[in-house]
Amino acid sequence: MFADPFLQAWTVFDCPDPEVNPNTFVEVSYSTNIAAAKYECVQDYTRCTGSDVIYCTSEAGWEGVPGTCLLTTRQVDYGPGHDVSGHST
Repeated sequence: MFADPFLQAWTVFDCPDPEVNPNTFVEVSYSTNIAAAKYECVQDYTRCTGSDVIYCTSEAGWEGVPGTCLLTTRQVDYGPGHDVSGHST
């Protein structure tokens, strides 16, 4: 009995492109039986929800919630006698 040449087994390269959220970089890597999408925030943003890494291991697609990033606000202490903009009070 011969294998049907039109039927192909699933491979990690069959995974769809992972979701890309605003203000994130996504790096996808592949091994024999798994694809991994690693999420990083752009400069001045911090991951607030989701995962750093999600995985694709079957025809079901990506497993996990992709990371989302929000702008990081920085409080600057100008010291006594200055307002939040740095001006003398």
